[in-house]
This record gives sequence, C-alpha cells and structure tokens, in this order.
Amino acid sequence: MLAVAQAEGLVIKEEPYTLRVPRSQRGGEVVEPLVRDQWFVKMGPLAERALAAVAEGDVRIIPERFEKTYNHWLENIRARVPLRSAHPLRRLTCRMHCRIQPATA
Repeated sequence: MLAVAQAEGLVIKEEPYTLRVPRSQRGGEVVEPLVRDQWFVKMGPLAERALAAVAEGDVRIIPERFEKTYNHWLENIRARVPLRSAHPLRRLTCRMHCRIQPATA
C-alpha cells in the first residue's frame, strides 16, 4: 500500500513511529483493543420538537438573550453517541418496557 501511494506521489513524509503495546499486569500478555459496535441517537426529530416548543411558547428560555444560542445549537445538531451510558440505557429501557403492563378495560 505504501509503495502505491509513493508511486502516485501521495506520501508527504515518512518517519519512524514507536508504538507502545499494552501488556497485562499479571501475565505480561499483549492486550489487544476490542472493537465494539456503537449506536447513535438521531437528534434531528428531538431537536425539531424542542425548537417548536420554544417557537410556540410552550417553553421559555430565560434569559431571553440565550434563545438565539439555543436555536442555533439545535438547528445544527448531529447524531450523538450516548457516551458512557449506552449499556445502562439499554438495560433500563428493557426493564421499563418489560414491567409496563397493558391497561385493562
């Protein structure tokens, strides 16, 4: 791969790099990173509802000068990873849905 990039003039510079390989404290084995799937929350629909609530007067931003900042932030929001809470949120959601009983007539 490097040879191809060099042949096409895509390599800017090449320099040695020392990689610190993490090792287990107990046995000294190499610890390899575990790649995990990440999940994202689509923030667009949530942001639209929040913007509409302020625009319709259901929610008031105090002090009013921060309403412009609030709107700018929500108009430019992107999908987010729920950091450090992904697994507990899944379990909590499952527990909540499992315990909800349908209303009886």
